[in-house]
Amino acid sequence: MPRSPNASPRWSRLLFDLLFGTFLFGLFLLVWLPPGSASSAPATSGAPTTVTPVQGTGIILNTSGSISTTDLTFNARRHFRSGIPGDRNCQVFGAAGPRYYDQYFFYNSSPSPQKVSVVFTSNCGANTYEAAYSPSFNPADICANYLAGAGASGSTNWDFIACGNSTFSILVYGLEPGVTCGSYQLVVGGSTDIGFTGSTGSPPGMPVLGVPGGTIQGSDGGPFTRTDATRKRLKRADDAFDARHVYVPPPEFVPSPDHLLPQAGTTLVASINGSLDASDQTFTGPQHFRSGTVGDANCFTQGPVVTHLYDQYFFMNDSPVSQRITVSFTSSCGFTTYEAAYSPQFDPTSICTNYLAGAGRSGDVTWQFTVCPNTQFSLVVYNLGGFACPSYTLQVYGENVRLVGTQTDVAVTKTGPAGTATASGDVTYNITVSNNGPATASNVVLTDMLPPGTTFESLLLTSPVAPGSAPQCTTPPPGGTGTITCTIPTLPAVPGTGMPTSLQFELALHAAPGATLTNTATVSFQGVDPNPANNTSTTSGGTTGGGGGGGSFDICLQDDAKSSTVLLFNSQTGDYRFCCNGTVVTGRGTVITKGSIVTLDHLMPDRRVQATVDRSAFKGSASLQSPPGKGLCTISDRDIRNNTCTCP
Repeated sequence: MPRSPNASPRWSRLLFDLLFGTFLFGLFLLVWLPPGSASSAPATSGAPTTVTPVQGTGIILNTSGSISTTDLTFNARRHFRSGIPGDRNCQVFGAAGPRYYDQYFFYNSSPSPQKVSVVFTSNCGANTYEAAYSPSFNPADICANYLAGAGASGSTNWDFIACGNSTFSILVYGLEPGVTCGSYQLVVGGSTDIGFTGSTGSPPGMPVLGVPGGTIQGSDGGPFTRTDATRKRLKRADDAFDARHVYVPPPEFVPSPDHLLPQAGTTLVASINGSLDASDQTFTGPQHFRSGTVGDANCFTQGPVVTHLYDQYFFMNDSPVSQRITVSFTSSCGFTTYEAAYSPQFDPTSICTNYLAGAGRSGDVTWQFTVCPNTQFSLVVYNLGGFACPSYTLQVYGENVRLVGTQTDVAVTKTGPAGTATASGDVTYNITVSNNGPATASNVVLTDMLPPGTTFESLLLTSPVAPGSAPQCTTPPPGGTGTITCTIPTLPAVPGTGMPTSLQFELALHAAPGATLTNTATVSFQGVDPNPANNTSTTSGGTTGGGGGGGSFDICLQDDAKSSTVLLFNSQTGDYRFCCNGTVVTGRGTVITKGSIVTLDHLMPDRRVQATVDRSAFKGSASLQSPPGKGLCTISDRDIRNNTCTCP
């Protein structure tokens, strides 16, 4: 058949329409579909759109329920549905009114926090919402005791963290006032340390469809629908975060002020001015994914493996209940910094280990997180892209929370005269306080209690010191006794900063005849010391013309009435030698030192040795019972400085 002259143009038009339609459809997918789809998979390991239970997670509870007019009610607004599964930020939204609810109670018997997964299936569309609380939900305030929320109504998968040794509950309620739900299914997964303890809103003996020991089967979960925020793709990148999509609240939604700023009256725990430079410690690896969600509790990494400078500040929640912490961060270096919270501390080999929450975006930001009761936690500030930051300010707010400081290894070493010094002579000690790293130490305190039989003469700083960092020292008056205390404002750890990593002191004392010259220096600072063993240093010696003999024994007690009854012991090791009625008893007991008071106690089947010495008052007492309970020898020594201390 002859070909029609109009056939070619017709096919060309069809091909053009097909190609143009494909282009428009692809453009639609690129702009509007959420990340994780084929058209918008990020180049980095960004956060997924849903959270699914880990395969094999143990089932704690698998139950069916309903929301009916016979359930308990709370009369208030509902949670804002942010679209973020497991949202840790509590904000209220919508109209106030009576809402029906069920509450399920659990207990985490583990001393450590545990992750809890929630799989919720609604048979009533988007008419339900869930949230977690510890210890329980307060109907008068839906944000009190809040841990996390589903983020969306209807069928959802989400998770949260339950503190160690804590009670928590999961709330299921009708989304709007008066709304009911014919049926739903709630599956809760976690470790075997978590147990289900009961519920409200359902009769006793409620059906448990899965028993502990079963496992959650991983799936894509229910539909991610019905949020109050619109998910919108960014048309251009935002320097503050890495996410390609953001949730846009409705125009009428205004976040509560206490979400953006510390609630009025909240205690300012610390205001820290810092910087990131070559003197700081480092970690090598990727950075956190900046989701754009402030206080993001999900830890994901992205970017190349590079070396980052970081500061770490330690805090302690001294409260028996969980506390909400607010962090307000400002910097002079744009979007080149990021902050994250950890408990008990940051692990530089894995930035997601011990993770609590992150700022969600770089640069200036205010964010919040929750810390468990009686728990240490830390805040880490680090640089992005290898850029230093000349200055930043970190303000931390919370109740019953205190700043502990940084983590570094401070040490003290002390040297003195070897052997026995001349009677009534001057004795000189050299003391060195050092910072072995990795961080700068603040408020370093050196203490040295003068040994019995000595008086203070002078204390000199024999090393250079940076301006503004000179130690402030208090000493006894010349010729007096007591304790020396020096406070060093800042002691850095890295050479080349223009500031010394150690300070040297020279301490001069006058020793009386027979003095036992055991002198101990101690150092501490505002922070966490990973090596406390080098925080004290002791040197021992003696002077002629009186007691103080006894080899390795630095304390001697001699009975005033019977000079042959003598006790020698070492105040560090507890080794002792007791001379009683011609008999010598030796052993090693337990020594406890509190200020100037030193006690020795050794209980054995055949004997008990006890002693108490007051080094500031130069007196002491001791007893030997053999067997225990039957006295053999006692010592009453009203002046330990005039002892001869002869004990064969």
